[in-house]
Amino acid sequence: MEYDNNLTGALFIENTSQVLKRGFFMINGEKKYGILVESENDKGNKKFEIMISAGLVYSHEESEKKTPKSPDVSGKLTIDAGKYKFGGWNRVSHDSGKEYISCSLMPVIDEESAPF
Repeated sequence: MEYDNNLTGALFIENTSQVLKRGFFMINGEKKYGILVESENDKGNKKFEIMISAGLVYSHEESEKKTPKSPDVSGKLTIDAGKYKFGGWNRVSHDSGKEYISCSLMPVIDEESAPF
């Protein structure tokens, strides 16, 4: 059986990036929030990126979660005009022992029926 990894991902701890500036852009009459980030490429050279916010996510304490399987982080995102519910679960890599967040996106068709 082939694994479909569409709308899934992982977020890792980043220690070399620094937010230099934050602000907004007007794009087609809509305010978009963004940040200027400084980091290094794989050769150790500085690089700069503009990152535009897709939405806000919120951390959930264990006592706030509806069930033990509920996400540790969740929120609503808009990416390429599509609306999604974001869910993230705190994990530790079996191979390296490093912490990361396993994430999943669910397209939102009906706000009330969207999981997490």
